Amino acid sequence: MQNVLKRVFKNLKLGYKLLVFFVISGLVPLGIVGYLVWYQGHNILLEQAFGQLENVREIKKSGLEDFFEERQKDTHALVNTLATLEQSAFQKLQIAQENKKAQLESFFQECLNDIRSFSKIDSVSQALEQFDGAFKVEGLKTDGLGWQSIEERFGAELKQYKDEQGYYNLLLIAKDGNVVYSAIHGADLGQNVLTGSLKESPLHSAFQQGLTGIAIQDFMPYSMADNQYTAFISAPLSRFGENIGVLILSLTVDQVDAIAQRRKGMGLTGESYLIGQLNGVTSYRSNRKSVNAGKEFKIGEERRHPEINKALAGQEGISIRLDIKGELVISAYSPVTIPGLNWCLISNVQLEEALIQKLSGNQADILAEYANQYGYYDLFLIHPQGKIFYTIKHEKDYNTNILEGEYSNTQLSRVLQESLKSKMFSLSDFSLYLPSDNKPVMFMAEPLLYNNEIELILAVQLDQRNINEITHQRTNTYQDSDSETYLVGDDYLMRSDSIVNQEYTIFNSFNKGQKINTESVHAALRGETGRKITQNYRGETVLSTYAPIKVGNKTWAIISEVTEAQAMVSIKHLELFISLITIGVTLAILILARLLTPIVTRPLNRLVEVSEAVTAGNLDNIIEIDGKDEINQLLQTFSRMQTQLRTRIFEDKRIADEALRINNALDNATTAVLISDNNYNIIYINQAARTLFKTEAHKIRTELPTFDPDHLIGKNVDSFHRNPSYQRQLLGELTVSRRARVTIGKVILDHIITPVINDKNETIGMIVEFTNRTTEVATEGEINTVIQAALQGHFEQRINLQEKTGFFKVFCESINQIMESNQRALDDTLRMFGALAKGDLTESIQSEYVGAFEKLKSDANATVKQLIEIMTTIQQTTETVSGAAQEISQGNASLSQRTEEQAASLEETAASMEQMTATVQRKADNAKQANQLAMGAKDRAVRGGDVVNATILAMTEISQSS
Repeated sequence: MQNVLKRVFKNLKLGYKLLVFFVISGLVPLGIVGYLVWYQGHNILLEQAFGQLENVREIKKSGLEDFFEERQKDTHALVNTLATLEQSAFQKLQIAQENKKAQLESFFQECLNDIRSFSKIDSVSQALEQFDGAFKVEGLKTDGLGWQSIEERFGAELKQYKDEQGYYNLLLIAKDGNVVYSAIHGADLGQNVLTGSLKESPLHSAFQQGLTGIAIQDFMPYSMADNQYTAFISAPLSRFGENIGVLILSLTVDQVDAIAQRRKGMGLTGESYLIGQLNGVTSYRSNRKSVNAGKEFKIGEERRHPEINKALAGQEGISIRLDIKGELVISAYSPVTIPGLNWCLISNVQLEEALIQKLSGNQADILAEYANQYGYYDLFLIHPQGKIFYTIKHEKDYNTNILEGEYSNTQLSRVLQESLKSKMFSLSDFSLYLPSDNKPVMFMAEPLLYNNEIELILAVQLDQRNINEITHQRTNTYQDSDSETYLVGDDYLMRSDSIVNQEYTIFNSFNKGQKINTESVHAALRGETGRKITQNYRGETVLSTYAPIKVGNKTWAIISEVTEAQAMVSIKHLELFISLITIGVTLAILILARLLTPIVTRPLNRLVEVSEAVTAGNLDNIIEIDGKDEINQLLQTFSRMQTQLRTRIFEDKRIADEALRINNALDNATTAVLISDNNYNIIYINQAARTLFKTEAHKIRTELPTFDPDHLIGKNVDSFHRNPSYQRQLLGELTVSRRARVTIGKVILDHIITPVINDKNETIGMIVEFTNRTTEVATEGEINTVIQAALQGHFEQRINLQEKTGFFKVFCESINQIMESNQRALDDTLRMFGALAKGDLTESIQSEYVGAFEKLKSDANATVKQLIEIMTTIQQTTETVSGAAQEISQGNASLSQRTEEQAASLEETAASMEQMTATVQRKADNAKQANQLAMGAKDRAVRGGDVVNATILAMTEISQSS
């Protein structure tokens, strides 16, 4: 039956189909409107109610998230403020510490300067010398008349010095150990420090040190002063370069206490005291009046803690620690530099006083004012070891150890441990807190860090008031008493008070175990955000929206609800209104269906007629358009399609004709052309390229054995390259023409690669133009060989003219002719100069030349002619020199003979002596002149030889240069 209906409906005209469609469209809504009236109206109101509830929930959720985020920022800002206050307190205490340290060091330095200068006074040495003499003369007594008279002389000066400088006593001790003078006439006067009761006293040590130099003996009980702690400063005394004893000044602890116990800059709880180490014992070196401990500590009592050990080891610093009473104090420590003493200075002030400053004109401090401003229940300052040293309310947890005491199992302890571990802000959940009357509260904590170490932790205590201010805030959506927003924790206990039912509060929820086990709470605690109609904790049907909210590392549920009755009050009015509209709309559809069907079918029928005409090839159909509706838009589109189709057919024909012309032009071009697609597959080769590859195929196959010039179409250009991947990379980056040369076997091809880029700037192929450079490259090699040989002086090299045609044959013949001409000229020149080198001047160049070679020929022949003339002149000069030399030789021989004859006749003809002497003189002059002529002839011969040598050298250079 269904198939029959389908076939009938398919065969209906479009007009009937539209009529059926309009009728069904009107009747179906009419049939289901009764159901939709209730369902749609209910859903609309339900959606509106849920939307309003979700807006309320999100507003309050955002308010809660902002509240906790702002409280975190406020806490961080307060921690920064505390850090500033802490640094200020550190600096203030450090300044007081440095002042006292400087005063102590200055005091003892003045003492050393005093005894140094006083021991240099001559009267002091005289006093010791005279007291010692009287003491010994009068039987080791100090009450004799002699001793007293000396005291009257020196005592006033010594006592005045002691009193003015503030010393307890002044002692003069002889080098044998006798105490010969005491300004206060103490029990030690007249005793010997080397023997008897003073042998083990600090005076003995001071004496021993004073013999060798100025020294300070640390405070020790002194038996001669009722075991009062006494320090001694000693210096040697001498007379005329000899040590005669020791000057000793004694100090009590009063002067040291006066400096250490000064209150300036120490506040109400500040204190300073000295610690020293002597003979392995660490003890007080000043009396301590501790405000914090509420008792006094006397000099000499042992005292030790880590800061003391650091200071005695030479370190200085400031820290927060527990004092004797367990109170937290800021403690500054530093060594005191006093020669001979190992002391340190400790200054403390209670941490609470240092950090928490009272506001002017108000008893409240800044933290109390801060807590009051933001509505915090309480605020804590806690030491990292757990000691709560500050709270605003001073409840039972004040001054307890939250990590180890009776409250170590509370949320405050847990949030503190989390901050200590993470060194960051942490937030706890609500829980009962015993010190606050077992009320449910929550805590925020953030550590104060210095050098990444925790100095203290700031903790803030919140109660339900801060949360209720947000959850109880009314919005414009629901002002009635049947809607509310509340919070539930992961333990299903309330985290805010109910605004609808006063019995459901955080306090009752925690103390009475009132758990909120609703579907919405369970879904929100699973991390879901949604809406539903369900039962609330009072058993009422409500519209409920729910979502999780992160509070610290906990997840709470935020629930916004309104009763269903309140949300659906106007559903009946909406149902009636929708019913009337549905009936009216259905009637209108039936009327319009009858009127509109012909309007749709008439143009569609015309469109069918035009489509059939186009199918038959008629593209000049007239399509009338008389409106702007979708049907007329379809007709207009069809008209444009007909026009575009007609235009495209003409354009396709034009492009085909143009492509054919280009193809024919490429086929007849003399340049070898190859075209590839964008995958580098060969799609076209012109006739010149085919001829090139066929001609050189046998050479190409020496490297590419499978090369087939008849089946290149469809092949990839990778087959032409040894490294296809590298070539593909170059081609992929190519944007302009690129020239290159490739050698395949013995074939050398220059090619130009040009990318084919369409109007979308896309590469759609490559055009490659090939030029066969094999013959040219070979010819270039031969030419280069001939030229290189000529450069080395070998002109017999010639270019082989076989297989040369056209320009290259003419060019190579010209080079061979140049080489031939040069070779012939060079041979003639070498022949002539070779003969010259052998002394043969009859050779000359007879060949005919032109240009530079003709000039070379003329110059070479002229050179030979000039040499012949020079050699002729040299020969004539040599003959002249030889004749003159022979004449001189004959004259010398004749002269020698006549001289001998004249000598023989000297004995016989004494009378003619003077005449003979004159004759001898003349002969001597003639001999001298003959000798000069011989020397001149010799010089001319040498110069003639030089000329010959120069001529030979010139001929040799001419031979070499040619």
